[in-house]
Amino acid sequence: MGLTAYRSKRDFSITKEPYGTKKGKKGIFSVQYHEARRTHYDLRLEYEGVLLSWAIPKGPSFDTKQRRLAVKVEDHPIDYADFEGMIPKGQYGGGKVTLWDKGTYNQNTDFNKGLKSGSLKFTLHGKRLNGSWALVKIGGDKDNWLLIKEKDEYAGAPEITDTTSIINKSDFSVGDIVSKQAKATADIPTGEDWLYEIKYDGYRILAFVEGDKVKLYTRNHNDATEKFSVAAKAMSEFLKDKNVVLDGEMTVIKDGKTDFSALAHYSGKDELCFIAFDLLIDNGIDIRSLPLVERKNRLKELLKDASPVLAFSESFSDGHALFNSVKELNLEGIVCKRKNSSYFDDDWLKVKCRHRQEFVILGYTNEKKEVSSLLLGYYNGSKLTYAGKVGTGINKKVASELKKRFEGHSGSPTVQCKQKNVHWLKPFLMAEVEFAEWTDGGLVRQASFKGIREDKSVLTVKNEDPNAISGVTITNPQKLIYNHPAVTKIQIARYYESVADKMLPYLTDRPITIVRCNSGIENRFYKKHPSGDKTSLIYINSASDIIKEVQLGTVEFHTACFNGYTNFMVFDLDPDEGLNLNAVKQGALDIRKALKELKLKSFIKLSGGKGYHIVVPMKDMPSIEQFSSFARSVAELIAAKYPDKYTSNIKKDKRHGKIFIDWQRNTDGATAVAPYSLRARDGAPVSFPIAWDELDNFAPNELTLFNIGKDMLLSDAWKNFFNGVK
Repeated sequence: MGLTAYRSKRDFSITKEPYGTKKGKKGIFSVQYHEARRTHYDLRLEYEGVLLSWAIPKGPSFDTKQRRLAVKVEDHPIDYADFEGMIPKGQYGGGKVTLWDKGTYNQNTDFNKGLKSGSLKFTLHGKRLNGSWALVKIGGDKDNWLLIKEKDEYAGAPEITDTTSIINKSDFSVGDIVSKQAKATADIPTGEDWLYEIKYDGYRILAFVEGDKVKLYTRNHNDATEKFSVAAKAMSEFLKDKNVVLDGEMTVIKDGKTDFSALAHYSGKDELCFIAFDLLIDNGIDIRSLPLVERKNRLKELLKDASPVLAFSESFSDGHALFNSVKELNLEGIVCKRKNSSYFDDDWLKVKCRHRQEFVILGYTNEKKEVSSLLLGYYNGSKLTYAGKVGTGINKKVASELKKRFEGHSGSPTVQCKQKNVHWLKPFLMAEVEFAEWTDGGLVRQASFKGIREDKSVLTVKNEDPNAISGVTITNPQKLIYNHPAVTKIQIARYYESVADKMLPYLTDRPITIVRCNSGIENRFYKKHPSGDKTSLIYINSASDIIKEVQLGTVEFHTACFNGYTNFMVFDLDPDEGLNLNAVKQGALDIRKALKELKLKSFIKLSGGKGYHIVVPMKDMPSIEQFSSFARSVAELIAAKYPDKYTSNIKKDKRHGKIFIDWQRNTDGATAVAPYSLRARDGAPVSFPIAWDELDNFAPNELTLFNIGKDMLLSDAWKNFFNGVK
């Protein structure tokens, strides 16, 4: 048990699911209704400091004859028992999570023994589920269990079809509501379904008002009521006898503009203003599922005639006009929202007028015993990335305040950088920084310190450049790489980001050859060694490694054969000129049949060129010579079986009217284009894995960057590629 698997599957700079730092009450349970790609219920039982978790597709049943499948998933943190909100699309388990039930439970059997034997019995005391239940493992399968209701006074009760949250007006707390986030983008969306608001420069705050009681919380659930007591008092007086939750920005207004530096150093003297832009709870009723325009209308009516400390964030219909206005006024930017979206939808976008964001403070340098500059970083997944340093904006007063904040937080180096005499810190604090641009090396240039941020967790800090893909800033994003049709560098990066998880199993920890096209696909060159290093090879081990290559101009990725890297074999079907597509498709089927007779399981992918690639997962052979010899023997055997159709001979004059089975992809140093790789050819075709029963649907170069649908990216025809290889 533990949270390693849970944390490795999530990017906490994107998802608002709990990282897992809180301790909770023992013996708790919860059930969440999870509207992911496949809707299901998640049962969670606290055990030894974590939540044992099972996904139940059909949900619990009070019928003792029902055996409901319960798939055991990774352990979750204790604070996940209260989680309700939206997991962003693209994240593991993306979709809406509703707290369906919660309570306590008793163990009726020894869970330590039961987890090993595959039998757990327990009694639930919840709002919807009660009584005795059992979880029984199916045979020897480690993940598949059955949830069964045991006979007691609750047995036979009607199945609960209500999927609404159990949270009601008397139960709302800050832990029940996750602040909706806006994603950075460089493009302003247009259309009648969008509205636009000014992006204010302050702290994001959730305001809970019930009667004359007011609580203000930051995004990381820190209580800011005392710090901003002036605003809390104004809400208490104006919204007395109300039961509402407001989402907005706490700001300080100076010279008619919101001033983050003044807010960061707020001591009660400056003019506070809470600018509300959404209403989540109205008269004790959860209205987050209502369209945004309706929530905004209710909010506007609620704040009519409010004091200057409370303001309503107006909406505008012309995004480009608003952006030009805020840019002229030197404001931060705009936020774009869909009119009919719920609060749970993942569709808010922010467009900034200038480069500005928060960074994790990794350490500092000092001169004359003062803090002179801060080392900055951000999270790329679970790892910190160095982003440069900032010294401008740190005067003597600020330096003294920072030095006090840093006391007791000394740490060890978390990133590699060339900066000397660094006092390293634990990653606990964030700096708001404005800067001119990102350099090609991924560092901030001409940075200026604006203040400390305390309204969110450091784990949420990431590179917010809209041209940052998997933590890598793409320079010259609009540079044309393909001309027929036009494809830009940023489009290529976004494609590879979408397929990285599926592509990596075939790239990780093996030598890679890449095809660079810095000046477009007409000027390509192959590269298998890092720059200036002829003794080592290129390796790809993460999504950011793929995107780093794209930033350098890479379009194609090829896997290479060497000793120790022989765990899959590639046969490239190269048809002679004039052979029709049906003959090539039949060739793929013939080769599959022949491989099956040899007890070899095969997979097929589109080459992105003239033919198909038949790929056979293997156990590594002792030597590349043995591997190549075996591949050649297989090709010769198939050619001998169908002498009129196929040849294993590389010579052109031997291929007339035949398909060349190119087995030489499996020789020392030879390469084959990787699954999901783009091809540097007109049309931007993709070497895409398909299922055998899809062969009739696709020509070898039919799938391109432009026509691969989301459903194809979500599916995985090669899901079991490495299972059970011989």
